[in-house]
Parts: sequence; structure tokens; C-alpha cells
Amino acid sequence: MVDDDTSIRLELQSYLQGFGITAQAAANAAEMRLLMATTAFDVVILDIMLPDQSGLSLCKWVTETFSAAVIMLTAHGDPASRVLGLEMGADDYLAKPFEPRELVAHIHAVLRRGRLSGLDADHPMRHWWRDTLFKRLFVLMWAALFVSHFAAYAIVSLVISWANGSDPDFRGGPRPLPTTPRLPSGPVQTDTQASRMRRHADANMRTCSSRTQPRKRLKTMKFYDSVGPNPRVVRIFAAERGVALEKIAVDLRGGENRQPAYLAKNPGGQLPALEFDDGFVLAEITAICEYLDEIASTGASLIGSNALERAETRMWVRRIDLYILEPIGSGFRYAEGLKMFQTRMRCIPQAADDLKLMAQEKLTWLNGLMAGKEFVCGNRLTLADILLFVFLDFGKNVGQPLNTANANIIAHYERMKARPSSAA
Repeated sequence: MVDDDTSIRLELQSYLQGFGITAQAAANAAEMRLLMATTAFDVVILDIMLPDQSGLSLCKWVTETFSAAVIMLTAHGDPASRVLGLEMGADDYLAKPFEPRELVAHIHAVLRRGRLSGLDADHPMRHWWRDTLFKRLFVLMWAALFVSHFAAYAIVSLVISWANGSDPDFRGGPRPLPTTPRLPSGPVQTDTQASRMRRHADANMRTCSSRTQPRKRLKTMKFYDSVGPNPRVVRIFAAERGVALEKIAVDLRGGENRQPAYLAKNPGGQLPALEFDDGFVLAEITAICEYLDEIASTGASLIGSNALERAETRMWVRRIDLYILEPIGSGFRYAEGLKMFQTRMRCIPQAADDLKLMAQEKLTWLNGLMAGKEFVCGNRLTLADILLFVFLDFGKNVGQPLNTANANIIAHYERMKARPSSAA
């Protein structure tokens, strides 16, 4: 249940438990994301008006990421709001004010629909043979089976015919395979024929090679750089992978990234960004780093050399980004950086202290998991290590110092700081 009204959250949570419904409550989108990351829910009750993000966008995120049903719970009860909520993926809509018992009925209704969609034992579709549609599917299945058997027979006949030295023609019977011409006799003629064969083979090799070679990479990349932790992550990553970038400075403090010239390249207005020869612009530091990792010709991959390593890296990148980086960054923007950011985005100054505390709690959690490990993913340096180091270094300079009790985190920070790439 996500609602910024404390009284509603507490009353509904207690009321639902009286009907045997276990409920957890969140006051905003950030708390909800943390709960969703650690707990599987059957139903999400979501208010549209939240302090840090629109409930409609959260609804879309929940339905695209999880299997939980969504009930929109809001004071906006007009038809347009209901239609918009349902189009964003909500399963049901309940307007305030409402009776708590009515909410219980809505929860049971969406859960019942979910069970029916799973075709439980009592569902009428269990008796599939009574349905005309399934009779048709049954006939189509047998037809497909017959066609596949005929195709298999044709293939076997083709192989047998080739083995017997004939080329089957299903329109007019077998015909002899063309014979291979003999090489001319004599030393001079043989050398000439061999030379022609070599030239033909070389031409075939060049043709096959041109088909299998990857597309040519663009010659130059412009890296839109600035102060701040995000561009520094990419600079350190590129230095570790040996990728040279043509840097173009953007005045973040002066708001140049929010002006039309930059927004025409990157509508999101974020920094950094990577522009290619054809005008395509790649944003988001994780996407940029993964691209640089793919094109780098030297050094070890910082994402992973196989599927499992890449999955492990992305898991830790996601955890560190969600649990530590976002609270550190938002805690700064809502407090020390409020003067700079209050005209550029929605800021919640009253949430700053809690966000900083959340980051410290997760750092203590990570400190316990780092015992005996050189890097976040064991003995592999990855993008997760660079993200963690850069934002811890940033936090030190904006009033969020390292906790001296987290010895493993501090040791990791010092190891990363000692690397030459940290100066990038």
C-alpha cells in the first residue's frame, strides 16, 4: 500500500490484517521500490498523488516489472482519471472517500480474476474438449504432424538419392549429377588450373569474410562531460578500458544542460552523453559504460566475460544504484544542492535526512557482504566498484562522510582511490 497520508496507511493496514490480508505500507515511491525489490506482493494499492513521483508512472513500472495486480486509490474519481489509470495498467480503481470493506472486496475481486487467468482446477476451461476452438486446434495439430512427416520423408529420399549418385527432381524423376571436369594433363596446364582454383578460393574467402565481419564502428565519439559523479564514472571506466574520448565540457552549474541546444541532443538533459558521427546520442552511464566495454580492444571486461559474470555485475550495479547511489544523490539535491536544483526538478527538502540515513544503512549492509573480498564481485573489478567508489568520494565532499565502522567499505574505497584511473 502506497499513500503519503499516514493516518490512511495505518488505519488500512490494521483493517486489512483483520481480514487475514498481510499488508506493508510505503509513504512514497522510494520506499515502495525498496519494498518491491525485497518482497513479492500479490496486490499493490497505489495513490496517484505521491510526493516524489506520479502514481501513474509507478503503476506502469509495477505492471511492466512485476506480476502484482494494481488498485489505484485516489481522490481523482472523474472518468478521465479512471480511464487514464486503467490504460496505464491498473487492474481496478477506487475513488476516495471509500468504505474500507469496499477495498477488501476489490482486493478479493482482483485476486479472484488472477486465479481464473491461471486456469485453476474448478475453471470451466479445464474441460477443454467441450470447446469448439480446441476441436479446431486438435485438427490443426494432426495436420501439422502429417506435414512434418511428409517433409521428413522427402529429406530422407533426397539424402538417399544423393548417396546413390543421382539428383532427385520431384517434377520429373532423378537426373544424374553433373560430373566434375578432369584437370588438363601436363605440368603447364596443371599449374594454370591450380592457379585458377586458388584465385577462386581466395575470392570465396573474401566474400565469406565480408559477410561475417561486424559493422564498422563510427570513427569518432563526442563525450559531453561536466562536474559531478556521473560523468566521472564514465571517465574512470574509459580509462580502465583504454578507450580515448573527445571531451566537450558542459556547464552543469550554470544549467547549460537544460538549454535548448543541449536538449536537442539529449532530451532528458542528463550528463554525461555520448554523441556519434551520425548524430545518435547515447545517455545513461550504465548504457555508455556497457557500450565502451564492447568496443574496447585492450584490458579485461568490466561487465563480464561470460553470461554468469555479466549477470552478477548487473545485479550489483542495480543494487548499488538503487540502495546507495540514489539516496546519496537525492539527499544532496534536497539539502546542500537545493539552491542549484530546486528550479530544475521537484525537490523534497524534508526527505533529505532520511535519504542520507538510508544510504548509510545500506552501506553497513554491504560492508558485511564485502568481508574477505577485494571487489564487489569477488576478485573481478567491475562497473559496480567504480559506481560505489565515485559516489562515496562524492558523498565525502557534500556532507556524507564514510562511516569509520565500515572497515571493508573503507578498504575498498582506498583500493579504488589508489588506482591510476581514479584521477580521470
